[in-house]
Amino acid sequence: MRRSAILQAAMTLLTNDGAAAVTPASVAGVAGLARSSVYQYYPSTGALIGASVEETFHRSLAAVEAAMRRARTPRGRLTSYVDASLEAAMGLAIAARVDDTLTQLDRAFLGGLRRALSKL
Repeated sequence: MRRSAILQAAMTLLTNDGAAAVTPASVAGVAGLARSSVYQYYPSTGALIGASVEETFHRSLAAVEAAMRRARTPRGRLTSYVDASLEAAMGLAIAARVDDTLTQLDRAFLGGLRRALSKL
């Protein structure tokens, strides 16, 4: 349960404030635990960030798979796969604090891809 709370706190910090905000002390504060508790599960800041990114990827993959299961046609599965994958990629980019200009360009690119797929 503690590991889950630590990981969730790290993911929240990563998403909201970027990788620089993910430290054992800040994660412990968000999770409501002692800093030493974080070190019991993750020996370094790098391990904590790595586990957060890995968990984010697992959750993104689960979202992609769920979206594809809901689709009823091959076209729907393809569109669902692309949409969910792109949303996951955008979420990861935002978590990494990509420059706003790049984020806007990325969204414009994704819009074009979605329009092209909708015409399949």
